[in-house]
Amino acid sequence: YTSDIQKEDRRRALHKHSVGIERALWLGKRYETLESGQPIRFTGGVLDNIPSANKVAVAGAGAMDMDTLMSYFPDIFAYGSGEKLAFTSLKVMSILSEVIRKNTQYQFGGREKEYGLSVMRFYTPAGTLVLTEHPLFGQGGGFLSDSMVIMDTAQLKYRYIKDTTLLKDRGSPGDDGTSEEYLTEAGLEIHQGKTFYYISNIKSAAADAG
Repeated sequence: YTSDIQKEDRRRALHKHSVGIERALWLGKRYETLESGQPIRFTGGVLDNIPSANKVAVAGAGAMDMDTLMSYFPDIFAYGSGEKLAFTSLKVMSILSEVIRKNTQYQFGGREKEYGLSVMRFYTPAGTLVLTEHPLFGQGGGFLSDSMVIMDTAQLKYRYIKDTTLLKDRGSPGDDGTSEEYLTEAGLEIHQGKTFYYISNIKSAAADAG
């Protein structure tokens, strides 16, 4: 078991561990149980913290038009900051661009770089939406591929008891091989879930009626 093979195994394991953390931070359900008399706690992800009133789906076959999109904005900006960050897939970003193209009185702002993210701003009377594609959205056949998650980042913090750590020598004495694992004890602190919003079933773009 050479050092180069070990490094590659650790790299792949860390990538898999990181993707698992990311998925849990989006989709995790807050839950507590016992195992061998010890408490095990699972973190609630972003969607778990958004109240049901702030979760909507585009009706029917999922054709989004500008009237539908604009109808969400009063609720999106009813609480919290006047500028919010929206994560979505490349597919949904393309659909939103098409919705705006079909309704020429609206337009995105130009591409900008913020904190290493490529973003576009969409200005409305209710507030400003800062849109960016998330690399995991749409991966694996459908991870939030038809969705947009809107967050008030002022209400969000990443908290950890133990940040990602490599634990060595995790096997039993006499094991033929090396056993290691990455461990992270962390979760999200969200103060006001009502400042977040979730739109799903965004399948295609449509022009407004009339």
